[in-house]
Amino acid sequence: MLLTIVNVVSAGWVEGLGNADVKGTKKKHRIEYRYGKCTLHLYSSGAITCTGAKTEEESIDTLMRGGYSLTGHRVRNARVVNVVAKGHLGDGIHLSTLYDVLSENDFDVRYEPEMFCAVVIRNEWATSIVFESGSCMVMGAKSVEDVWRGVGEWLDMAGVDTGRIPPSDPLPLKIPHDKVMVELR
Repeated sequence: MLLTIVNVVSAGWVEGLGNADVKGTKKKHRIEYRYGKCTLHLYSSGAITCTGAKTEEESIDTLMRGGYSLTGHRVRNARVVNVVAKGHLGDGIHLSTLYDVLSENDFDVRYEPEMFCAVVIRNEWATSIVFESGSCMVMGAKSVEDVWRGVGEWLDMAGVDTGRIPPSDPLPLKIPHDKVMVELR
């Protein structure tokens, strides 16, 4: 499975903002400011977030540089707070079988097809959502490495060969096209 990072969100704090004159588009409870390919959100509390980055470095750098450009003050306590990725497992995922395999092995997994058409898998690193089409979303990770850890754990349990590729490389999924999740062990 190849996972693509779609968003890295970072957050920080701007001290001494007070009634400083800041540039940007004023929204109801925040100021929105485009900086490069990212968007900064500055709140009246002094909290500032950066969305739209594709790497952790880009997110933190944009938060620090863009925050200073926006306010004239340094951003403190900058950190990555969410990494979102998407991927595809293959066609014809049998969600009930995936749910059964993971729940039998004490994973925090939810599947209520009447309420939501996907299996939701939570672990200490991330939350994964797997759809019957084979699409997969991963969110809530605090780093790109946590995305790989979170997905790798349940892929291993479901019997998917990850090839033991390091977290910095794309994670392939080796499933023959004629196989479906129900046949994996």
